[in-house]
Amino acid sequence: MTEWFRLWHGAPTDPKWRTVARRASVRPGDVWAVVSCLMDRASQASERGCVSGYDVEIIADALGYEPDDVQRIIDALHDKAVIVSGRLASWEKYQPKREDGSAERGKEYRDRIKAQKEAEELARTQANAGERIRALDTEERREEKKEQTLSGKPDPVSVKAKAKSEYAPAFLLLWDTFPKHPNASKSEALKAWTRLSPEDQDRALDGAVRYAEFLEKERRRRPDYPQLHLVTYINQRRWESLLEDAA
Repeated sequence: MTEWFRLWHGAPTDPKWRTVARRASVRPGDVWAVVSCLMDRASQASERGCVSGYDVEIIADALGYEPDDVQRIIDALHDKAVIVSGRLASWEKYQPKREDGSAERGKEYRDRIKAQKEAEELARTQANAGERIRALDTEERREEKKEQTLSGKPDPVSVKAKAKSEYAPAFLLLWDTFPKHPNASKSEALKAWTRLSPEDQDRALDGAVRYAEFLEKERRRRPDYPQLHLVTYINQRRWESLLEDAA
């Protein structure tokens, strides 16, 4: 048995309830209350839409009305052809069998859940990749320092070392993950990045994934939604609020 029925816009304030109320010498709200009870009965009937066999006394007791008032309302509903041959005349019009796109809404919901899981998996993969890259980078630096120590050479920051640090794998991963602004400056972003502690660099990388998801979602609603510069994202520590919201 169907456990609900539709209530269309404007139903409680339908002008004909005032006409019925005038004929029955009651208030328009009283008419709507009785109509609601009849709709509830019609929804539960074996032949949906049928209100035959209603009990005036039960309706009156449920609403706190006098049975005579309820009967006058129902008589006026017959006169105005709201009830015809024991049925609510517009039942099929307002209670169609279709499910108003519920299948589409269900598919959209499943797609959103799937996309969310894929994004979370991508974030985990990128985080693991970042850890591996940072570990390799640290190991390479240790080896270089060991070779310099064995050769007796000092450990100055050479031009070659500077060039390598400018494109450290962890930073490149952040650069590739964060949505590109037309005016993005890779060198300025690197300067901001190198001022962060290793822990903050990890969190900034995690937050970049969240920001990419957030921006994509907002731009589906508003294509002109403003985008952050990567430098602003780093300097203002925007990842903190993103990760707090995700938690």
